[in-house]
Amino acid sequence: MKHLIIFILTITYFWPHEACVKNRILLHNELGPGRLLRFHCYSTYNDLGFKNLNFNDTPYVIEFHDSWVFLTKWVCLLRQGANMEYFYNIQVYKAGHTLIPKCGQIRVWTAKLDGIYFSRNLDTPPFKVLLHSFIMPPLVEWKNRVGHYRKFVFDNIYRKLLLLLLLLLLLSSSSS
Repeated sequence: MKHLIIFILTITYFWPHEACVKNRILLHNELGPGRLLRFHCYSTYNDLGFKNLNFNDTPYVIEFHDSWVFLTKWVCLLRQGANMEYFYNIQVYKAGHTLIPKCGQIRVWTAKLDGIYFSRNLDTPPFKVLLHSFIMPPLVEWKNRVGHYRKFVFDNIYRKLLLLLLLLLLLSSSSS
C-alpha cells in the first residue's frame, strides 16, 4: 500500500504541465532607428539559430517549460553594429535550484546603445545590467562561448546521472 501511494504521488507530480503556464524570455531592440539586433539563443534542448530584430519591432518571445530533471538555462549571443562587430554572450534565464518547475516566469531583455537592460516582469522598468555597449573581442568571445556551451552540456549530463543514481538509491532503500 505504501508503494502504491508513492507511485500515485509521483505520477501526479510529474504529469504533463497542462496547468503550468510557459516561461517567457522577451528580447527588445531599442538601439535606434536603422540599427539591427542579431541574436542567437540556445539552451540544452533548443537552438533557435540566428535571428534578426529591427528597431522597435515587436519583441521576440521564447516560450518554454522548466525541466524537472535539469537546471534550465538559456544563453543568448547579442550582436549589433554596422558589421555586427559589437556583441556579448549573456545568460538570459536560469531556473532556480528546485524540484518543482517554475511556471509563468518572465525575463525581459532590452538592447540599447548604452548597454543591456533587464527586468523580471512587464510592469517594472528595466535596469541596466551591462554598463557599456557590447564590446568583447570576437576571437576571445567565440572561444568563451564554445567552452561555456561544452561545460554547460557536460554539467547537465552530470546532473542527470546524479539524479538517476539518487532515484535508484531511494527505490532500492524503500523496497528493502
